[in-house]
Amino acid sequence: MFTRYFTCLVLILALTLPLVAGGTSARADQTDARLSTLFGLLRSAPSYPAAFPVEQQIWTIWIEGQDEEANVAMRLGIDAMNRRDFTSAVVFFGNAARIDPEFSEAFNKRATAYYLMGRYQESVVDIQRTLELEPRHFGALAGLGLIYQRLDEPEAALKAVERSLEIHPTQPGMNQTRDILRQILEERKT
Repeated sequence: MFTRYFTCLVLILALTLPLVAGGTSARADQTDARLSTLFGLLRSAPSYPAAFPVEQQIWTIWIEGQDEEANVAMRLGIDAMNRRDFTSAVVFFGNAARIDPEFSEAFNKRATAYYLMGRYQESVVDIQRTLELEPRHFGALAGLGLIYQRLDEPEAALKAVERSLEIHPTQPGMNQTRDILRQILEERKT
């Protein structure tokens, strides 16, 4: 157990150090070569505390696109969302997506803002685009599960949650969500 934890820690440090030290470009996104290793670590993490630094590294990579103008729009959108100004956030994330149509996180962030505004269909469209660009986007899949729960579509919600758990098995609350959705579907059969 300790050896596995130590190996994970060494790999995390090896992947993280270039970002901190400035050894690689700050621009990354879903095409970054480091993601394959990080997703392997995420899948094999024995617990969420072990997975957390890997998850954070993935989010750090996803948040930076290939275009600096899109990155500025992304930061402005995040700031707007943190202020709960979802209308502005949608505009900023939309600008980031327009500037760089291959920037999956721009679509994911706009999907989140739409979700927080109760605009579920628009959120689903952006999640679908996110997943086209980054099929391993566990956050988008978890969000899709939430939307389908809100729309009282437990079968679709369960599929999204299970796909998310295949990628990130230790996500907080997701195993319980899966179990609840399975129970709901079982009860509806009877």
